[in-house]
Amino acid sequence: MTQMAANEAGPCKLASLPSVCNPTEACLEGAVWLVVGLAAIPSTALWAWVGQRAGVLLAYAIACLLAAVGVAADGLWQTPAGVLLAAGLLGGTFMGITALDFTTARALALEQGRRSSAVTTAGFGVGQIAGPLVAGWLLDATGSFAVPSTIAAVALAVAAVVAGIAARHPNPANTVT
Repeated sequence: MTQMAANEAGPCKLASLPSVCNPTEACLEGAVWLVVGLAAIPSTALWAWVGQRAGVLLAYAIACLLAAVGVAADGLWQTPAGVLLAAGLLGGTFMGITALDFTTARALALEQGRRSSAVTTAGFGVGQIAGPLVAGWLLDATGSFAVPSTIAAVALAVAAVVAGIAARHPNPANTVT
């Protein structure tokens, strides 16, 4: 859920940034979504590989940390380089985080796999609704994407810390597969 809320404050609004898309510069919208898509292509395989080698929770922590950097870059470094970095980190992490989340949920609820998938899906849905509402309200209140992006980045960093701590303790989701 954290990642979905962060996505709404992140590169999804990139094309509207005045510093990136204005009359004197070529609009980067096409390049941004190309970078997101190209980074997304190998992401689930990459994060599954990291999860197999380091453990799912540690992989989740690393992915959340990278996503936090991307969201922060997007909100605080509104230049073409910052926007493209954010796009690459979004594409490279959002599906991987989702896949790792489902893997963790199944591992923690072995006998209730369908229920864990349903709860996880509902959590992502709440994030898809709440993220844009909160980000839009904060944008209106502040006139900047810096505050919603910073909040989303902090939420992702907290998720990374929690997953990193959990990765140090024995539990079914912590096994290296």
